[in-house]
Amino acid sequence: MKLVKRQNGYYYIYYDRLNKKSLKTKDDIEAHKLFNLEKELVLQDKVIEFEKKKNIKLSQYKEDYLKSRELNVKEETKDNDALSFRKFIDMLGDMPLRQVDRQAIDEFKSKCLKLSLSRSYINIMLRSLRAAFNVALDAGYISNNPFLHRRGKPSVLFRVDEEIPRFLSEKEIEALFKAIDDPDFALAVKVFLYSGLRRSELIRLNVKDVDLVNGVIYVRGAKGKRDMPVPIHDDLRDILRDSIKHDVGPLFPRWRNKDTLSRLFKKYARLAGLGDKKLHDLRHTFGSYLAMAGEDIKRIKELMRHRDIKTTEIYAKLTTESLKKAVNKLRFANNLKSRGV
Repeated sequence: MKLVKRQNGYYYIYYDRLNKKSLKTKDDIEAHKLFNLEKELVLQDKVIEFEKKKNIKLSQYKEDYLKSRELNVKEETKDNDALSFRKFIDMLGDMPLRQVDRQAIDEFKSKCLKLSLSRSYINIMLRSLRAAFNVALDAGYISNNPFLHRRGKPSVLFRVDEEIPRFLSEKEIEALFKAIDDPDFALAVKVFLYSGLRRSELIRLNVKDVDLVNGVIYVRGAKGKRDMPVPIHDDLRDILRDSIKHDVGPLFPRWRNKDTLSRLFKKYARLAGLGDKKLHDLRHTFGSYLAMAGEDIKRIKELMRHRDIKTTEIYAKLTTESLKKAVNKLRFANNLKSRGV
């Protein structure tokens, strides 16, 4: 910031190379007074802005961050960002942004585990918060991002690569359908099982997205903002042909909120005696049965619409487990023992 006298005799304040303001005076003394006053105002603004950033709380930053995301991300991502902040604040309190450190994050993770939240789900929230804190770091709200990995320290994220995805057995699927007394929800569960859709994808489905002639469901705005065709199983095509009664609009007009679907599933899972099974386990069931049937992992990736094959590789462990079970069915040892070998 500097004071410059132009060739026309008037004084200007240059804030940088591109931003300037005319003081509309040729008088040296007046120009310097105005310049000094402007410097004081700029300094005050900087102090106020610094104090705001220094003391801003999680809830305040959450509102600023979510507003900045309104035009750039999908609704589902914004919902996940809001949920991650809400869970963090509910468990740890509305602390200043600068007070969030590794100890607070570890406490959050511990409380999530006590609520029986899966490590994969906790990681989703941690990644969402990590992205939000990266923006805060760039904007000067914080001096470091506690969610980032530090050399010599364990990762903030849980290791989940060894976890086997939870899926429903054939008996559990049968018990679930016996418990469901809502025909619309029964149809939704069949679509989940036969196509591996996410709940947000199912809610967005319109009747026009279901091409029964060519046997394809078009998933609009799937993860990665791509429209993806999903082949319809022959059995599901027959079910949909008999079930769809309207020509336009949402395939499932009763449900506009994905949480409603989750609550319904929990209700029927409890009635069916399925313990802590969740709606997302239907998607895992789709992927798991493909893997156990020997389907190629790359094809499973395409069918599940994963952007990264690393996400799909959790199902490869199921293939190993199913092969182990097959091998353990062999009874050579018993026969050999009976012969004294």
